[in-house]
Amino acid sequence: MNLLNDFLYPDDVTCIVCGDDYPVRNRYCLCPRCTLSVNRSFCLGCGRATDTEGIFCDTCHKRKWNFESARASLVYEASVKDVIRRLKYGNARYLVLVFASMMADTFLRWCISVDCITYVPMPQKRQKKRGYNQAELLAHAIGKIVQLPTVSLLEKVKYTKNLARMGAEERSQAIVDTFSFCGAEKPRSVLLVDDVFTTGATSNECAKVLRKGGVQKVYVLTLATARIKQILI
Repeated sequence: MNLLNDFLYPDDVTCIVCGDDYPVRNRYCLCPRCTLSVNRSFCLGCGRATDTEGIFCDTCHKRKWNFESARASLVYEASVKDVIRRLKYGNARYLVLVFASMMADTFLRWCISVDCITYVPMPQKRQKKRGYNQAELLAHAIGKIVQLPTVSLLEKVKYTKNLARMGAEERSQAIVDTFSFCGAEKPRSVLLVDDVFTTGATSNECAKVLRKGGVQKVYVLTLATARIKQILI
């Protein structure tokens, strides 16, 4: 129990936002002055943040995703963007345990059942240059917390340009046929982990490939999600 407590509430850490020391132990490593945008109000389909209470966003009302539903712990804005950039591009792998705790809490509140956890793969050249795939690290850390196996079911077979600068339609076209199923087993239900959900193009394409590979149900869990600026219906 002491080992678990030390993992969830570590000593000798600084605030993940400002970097200052703080006097009181807390699971998310935030000092009293700093906050992160928590995704409390969201579409029940894609999980994207909304400014009003509601059921489904306009996008989910009009289309059918290849995944069952999606959830995210944070909203991709302000200080959340900064800490995620540090994880992805600044070799701040120490953030994985903190973020995994947030995502594990989101998963447990979701009250869904899955057989295993998998993750969005990264092109080999990009991963070799960066040294790691942040989605893979998060998936393994979440798996340890919620006691689920983490397996590699997808591989990136086609290199794509940076999707961050593309619009929704352009992303959807660019991501088609860039993944393939590589799993030795075919679990019935899977939790797909990634860092950020914006338009949903990557998650949707991965879910399509997983289902073609024999997976019956795919759920998507990300650290952060975009905010929808529209009225829910």
